[in-house]
Amino acid sequence: MSSNLKRVFPVTEMDCPTCTTTIKKELSKLDGVNDVRINFLYKRIYVFYDPSVIGIPELEEKIEDLGYRLTYKKYESVFESFLRVIGVGKTHEEHFRRVEDHNFEELVLRSNRPAMLLFTSTKCPSCRVLREKMKEALGKHEDKIYIFETNILETSIWEKYDVMSVPTILLFIKGEEKKRRVGMLNKEELEEFLGKMLAS
Repeated sequence: MSSNLKRVFPVTEMDCPTCTTTIKKELSKLDGVNDVRINFLYKRIYVFYDPSVIGIPELEEKIEDLGYRLTYKKYESVFESFLRVIGVGKTHEEHFRRVEDHNFEELVLRSNRPAMLLFTSTKCPSCRVLREKMKEALGKHEDKIYIFETNILETSIWEKYDVMSVPTILLFIKGEEKKRRVGMLNKEELEEFLGKMLAS
C-alpha cells in the first residue's frame, strides 16, 4: 500500500507564470510523485509523493536541474559567482548568436543551413539550463546547423509563431518552420530531436 507525503520546497527565481507550468510538468514525470502544486506568490513548490518510491534528494536534484535554487541550501556567494563569471569571461548571451526583430529574416529565414531558434527569457531559470544542455548536445553538429537565440521580452518574433511559453525551440529549413519542441529537454532528448531533424 503506497503512502502520500507532502513536502514544501521554497525556491528562488520563480519570476514568471511559465515557471509554474514547467516545474509541475517536469516533477510530475517522476515515479512516485502523485501531485504537484505551486504557490507562485510565495515561490513554494508543494510535492505530494510516495517515500517508498522517491526521496527528498531526488526531488531536490530535479528542482535544481530545472534551474531553481532551494532557499534552505547553501550555494556559491555573490563574490564567488562574480569570480566565476570573470574567469569565464563571457555572458550567456554569447553562447548563441542573438536574433532581433530586424535581423530575423536575414539570419533565420534566409539561412543556407537548418536554423534552430531558441526562445528564452532573462527571467527563466529553465532557459539557462537548457542553453547549456544545447551547447553539449549540438557542439559536434556546428558545421551542419546554425543555432540562434531570441529573448521574448525584447522581440516580437514569438507573436508571429505563437510561442506561448519558454523555453521553446523552433527549427527552420529554407525559411519554414519544420519542427518545434516546448519546455525542458534533457541531453538525450535533445540529441534525438537533433538526429531526427538532420535526417529529415
